[in-house]
Amino acid sequence: MEEIEIWKDVPEYEGYYQVSNLGRVRSVDRLALNGFCMRKVNSRILKSANRSGYRIFSIKKNGTARTMSVHQLVAIAFLGHTINGNTLVIDHIDGDKTNNRLSNLHVVTSRENNSICFKKNKEKYSSEFTGVSFFKRDGNWESYITTNRKRKYLGRFPTELEAHNAYQNELKMQL
Repeated sequence: MEEIEIWKDVPEYEGYYQVSNLGRVRSVDRLALNGFCMRKVNSRILKSANRSGYRIFSIKKNGTARTMSVHQLVAIAFLGHTINGNTLVIDHIDGDKTNNRLSNLHVVTSRENNSICFKKNKEKYSSEFTGVSFFKRDGNWESYITTNRKRKYLGRFPTELEAHNAYQNELKMQL
């Protein structure tokens, strides 16, 4: 069954741009001042550029351009997301940065997103727990925690669960 495409205005760019639940962006029919005369701008689907695997667009209003990721535009319009640095971020459920369908996006904390990324790349990261990895050289589990962009080493442990518990204890102490 084919999904029905639903279009919504991009907040702060109403009357200029719309984004769809299928992850497409379009300009809206409007009149624009070009020097001293008005010209008609026809609606069209915009082509995206690629930055680190993410689809991006440059959207303009009143002579000011802003570069936005498609997944952010979809989340802002459909999920009520507010860009707030790295506190809450948008995760691609299937791990495909170009699949910007609403059904493939959800809002998570930055910490959750890092954990999800580890699970999606299981061949690189061997633990199911955030902040825990296997240290091959001596066969132990290591635990780290990152807070305010500073990484703190918590130690090596004989079991994955012990490393996870060290991480959880440190996390509780920071709250």
